[in-house]
Amino acid sequence: MLGGTDAATLMMRRDAEGKMAPATIRALEGLYLGNDVVTAIDAAITK
Repeated sequence: MLGGTDAATLMMRRDAEGKMAPATIRALEGLYLGNDVVTAIDAAITK
């Protein structure tokens, strides 16, 4: 797994989608963090 390519999918609760503007949903659909950013977020959360 180390060094491989990850394909992550952003998920949300179905009831949350109805509370967001369509433009917000589209922005979230286009969001790409990459492994470096996810690793940094994980490190910040687990400190």
